[in-house]
Amino acid sequence: MKTYLWLIVLSLGALGITLTGCDNDDDLLPTEVPSGVIATFNAMFPGTTALWEKERGLLKAEFYADGKEVDAWFKPDGTWVMTSTDIFPSNLPVAVRDYASQNYPDRHIDDADWIETPSGNYYLLELDKHNAADIYVKVSAEGALVP
Repeated sequence: MKTYLWLIVLSLGALGITLTGCDNDDDLLPTEVPSGVIATFNAMFPGTTALWEKERGLLKAEFYADGKEVDAWFKPDGTWVMTSTDIFPSNLPVAVRDYASQNYPDRHIDDADWIETPSGNYYLLELDKHNAADIYVKVSAEGALVP
């Protein structure tokens, strides 16, 4: 009986350590986001509420728009860097799907995002193949490879 009790105590301790390790210290309260970032976000996405986090030196707003998951990235001074909108592969333009199937016939589109940046927009495709590393390609809405 003592062995079982000891195992239960060890298991609960390990669970506590695991759950504590899951805390994301990079999550931000809206009051912790610089006012310039909030102003740019509100101008770009009026009436939208976001969850904020700091990632790779940038501030990321996570929210939903038109039923799609969206991430918008900003510099701490409020400069917009990029927006990434999750797209169902079946909702991609035909030209984009055709590009993937013609150039990667042994792979399928596992994930797709519409990426908007100050220098241009494109679809980012994650191409999957069983037992092989994923390939990521940038494709224009017209179905051309983006360098």
